[in-house]
Amino acid sequence: MAWSLFRRSPAASPTTLPKESYIGLQLARDGTPDVWLVNQALIGFADTARFPWNLSMIVEMEETLENGMPTSAEQRVLGEMGQQLADSLKANDNGLFVASGSWQGVRHLYYQIRDPEIAQQFLQGFVASPAAVRAMEYRMESDPTWSHVERLLDAARRAQLMPKTSLRQ
Repeated sequence: MAWSLFRRSPAASPTTLPKESYIGLQLARDGTPDVWLVNQALIGFADTARFPWNLSMIVEMEETLENGMPTSAEQRVLGEMGQQLADSLKANDNGLFVASGSWQGVRHLYYQIRDPEIAQQFLQGFVASPAAVRAMEYRMESDPTWSHVERLLDAARRAQLMPKTSLRQ
C-alpha cells in the first residue's frame, strides 16, 4: 500500500535542490509492518554527485505496540528528534533527506550528504547530548552511486506507478 502526502515535484536542475515530496510505503517483513516515508522528489535526481556520502541512522524505540510500531507518544518523541536531526543535517544544503522507516522497534533514517565532516561533527555532539533522547547509532559511507538507498527509491518509483484506488464506505 502506498500513499502520497504531497504532489510530486518536477525534476531539479543541477543548481537547485528538489523540494521534498513524500510517499508512504506500507510493507511487511517477517509478518510484521515495515512502514517507510520516502522523499519521492529524489527519484531521478540528476545531481547525485553533489551528495556522495550515505548517512544511515538507527534509533531504538522505547515504547512500541505489539507489532513493533511506535506508540503515539513514541511517535512524537521520534518526530521531534528527527526534526532536530533534519534541521542540522540539511543546513546549508549539506544533506538530502531520503527516507525514514519503522520496523520491529527501530527507526531507520537515511540521508545523502555533501560534506561528511560537517555531518560527522554535528552527529558526534548530538549523540552525546540530551537532545538524543533515544539510543542511536549511525554510519557514514562513501556512496557516489546512491546504492544504499536505491531499493527505497525504486520502491517509491513503483508505488507512484500503481493505480490509485478509492476507499468505499
